[in-house]
Amino acid sequence: MSHVDGPMAHTNLHGAQNLGEEESVEEFPGFPDTSTKLRKLKLESRRQNMAALCRGKFKCRKITEWMPFWDQFKAIVDYKPMPPVNKFMYLCSVLEGEAKRVTQGLAQTAANYKSVCELLEERYAKPNKIISAHTQDLMQIAMSRTPKYDNQLSALRKLKDDVIAHIRSLAALGVGGDQYGRVLTPMILSLLPHEIRLEWSCSQQEEGDLDGLLEFLQREIEGRERAEPPEG
Repeated sequence: MSHVDGPMAHTNLHGAQNLGEEESVEEFPGFPDTSTKLRKLKLESRRQNMAALCRGKFKCRKITEWMPFWDQFKAIVDYKPMPPVNKFMYLCSVLEGEAKRVTQGLAQTAANYKSVCELLEERYAKPNKIISAHTQDLMQIAMSRTPKYDNQLSALRKLKDDVIAHIRSLAALGVGGDQYGRVLTPMILSLLPHEIRLEWSCSQQEEGDLDGLLEFLQREIEGRERAEPPEG
């Protein structure tokens, strides 16, 4: 995601400072320095969170990007005690493309902040479409026509990480591996080197046990890491 430059980036960081100053911190009678340090720590943490959010923009190139973006925005901005108009400005500053166009025509006012959030959720918070997109991505991984994953650890890690990322996203939407594991598991196996497939067949795991395959693959990766000669 691209860095946010220009006046809006400055506005965001200034807003982060206001946000940190507005939030109350428990006073410790007789220990004013402690209270001041707590304020500074909380302010610095908030600045770092705001800077992380402001480094990127939501373009919605894929609908699967919506939930991670929206959860982050709510945690860093929406749930915080700050004026709605400031939240509106932050939101507009991290939107691009089609998502940005959703906000056009709405004045950046406190009254319109709730409306723009509702418009974005109506456009992108569509569980069925998100589930379908994750499922399609999993099938694309499993049906890859590229050469089989070789014995390089990086390739095996990437396969496992990519599959797990989609599985966890589907689980958050209430879709368990039992609903697609029997189809996906043998397809993923077909991408693995012969020797790994042979070990799997000897492990007496159920053919469609996707969780079992991922655990097996993790053990295989860890074993190969231990067997690698030390660097240097």
